[in-house]
Amino acid sequence: FLHHMRRRLAVIVSLAPRGRALSSGRGEMLRASAELDASLSRDGTNSLKWSKFDSDVLPMWVADMDVACPEAIQAAVAERAAHGLYGYTTASARLKEAICANARKAWGASEANERWLRFHPGLIAGLYHAARLVGRDGAVVAPVPVYPPFLNAARDCSELIAVPAGDLDELERVLSTATRPLVVLLCNPHNPTGTVWPRSHLERLARLVDRHSAAVAAVCSDEVWSGLVLDDDATPFTSLGQLAFAGGFDALRDRLIVLTSPSKTYNVAALDLAVAIVPNDSLRRKYFRAGRDQAEVTPFGFAAAEQVFCQTDPDAPCADILVPASGPCEPWRRTLLAHLKANRDFAVDYLRTHCEPYLSVPRVPDASYLLWLQTHDLAPFPADKLRDDYRLALSDGTPFFGARRQGEPAFLRLNFGCSRSTLEDGLIRLKAACDDRR
Repeated sequence: FLHHMRRRLAVIVSLAPRGRALSSGRGEMLRASAELDASLSRDGTNSLKWSKFDSDVLPMWVADMDVACPEAIQAAVAERAAHGLYGYTTASARLKEAICANARKAWGASEANERWLRFHPGLIAGLYHAARLVGRDGAVVAPVPVYPPFLNAARDCSELIAVPAGDLDELERVLSTATRPLVVLLCNPHNPTGTVWPRSHLERLARLVDRHSAAVAAVCSDEVWSGLVLDDDATPFTSLGQLAFAGGFDALRDRLIVLTSPSKTYNVAALDLAVAIVPNDSLRRKYFRAGRDQAEVTPFGFAAAEQVFCQTDPDAPCADILVPASGPCEPWRRTLLAHLKANRDFAVDYLRTHCEPYLSVPRVPDASYLLWLQTHDLAPFPADKLRDDYRLALSDGTPFFGARRQGEPAFLRLNFGCSRSTLEDGLIRLKAACDDRR
């Protein structure tokens, strides 16, 4: 059996030299487009997304796309798997230098070096590291609604102070009245709303950090969705790293932790790799000590990361750490963006035409493959109703707020990172639920 598997892996590896795409960019784009618009079966893979509910329930909930990752990543992981020895592994010098080179280009951080980096077995570990910086003696300021592990990390390790996402006036009130050290968490692009925070918004945030620097122990920016901005011209992404260095916000730079990962953009969440970039030496030592109990990163995560962060042309530009212009996965990502943008537009138009007033889209997402939906008298517990009566699984919005809010609208999150036929099936089920309320 092992001999047979090694032969199969050798065939895959032989197609793609290390650090290069399997084929020309055009060929990979065509294949990616075909895969995205087909129904990719995940039978027999123990997929969390597809195995959590009964087989007749259509899963459009967890942030996991139904598309194979770039072939360059598949080949790199297969090559590493073929070795057969999977002991403790560290990041290669090539990977560390690639991330630092991208930071030097994208942020203007000329002094970026490998000491700034902390690799994690997934992004959630980074959120817990950040929350532990102040522990029970301080508090963690988190925007709501937000990806639930933000709130979990704050409550498990410190005390949560929830502020409405994007409400800088409320954030300033919290900072100006603080009597204990605070960690401020940011999600940009934002999950679940898909908001790409404008540069002007982030500059105001940076000024607040400068004005209230005595109260702010750290600012942790989760930028994992930065590679899935659906219209770079209309809503350009700005990293807090750019403001800290090119923007000259020194107080922000000394408190900054940037978290990123290939997981969402390249659909490799189960490879469990994220990286924290912490420029300030003192903060970095505290951050490392806060997470000495974390698990190891797998060799397959490191192998995939090299295909994401490393440029084939070292002189090519890099506007964002996660999306180097000459990276071997870039043609695949561009095709993915076109598919996701078309799916987003189709879904928003369909919902506004067929599902109002019981279901509305309060804001069209700038980024990601997630659609944040507001319900209006659809059902007391709409996620349960849709799953039980219409066999459709969406994410319940309650955990994104941290608790059920009496008298407030209920929300749902829909994943449109799927084939068009799957999306249409899900939308038809939503329409049926709304029609039954008319």
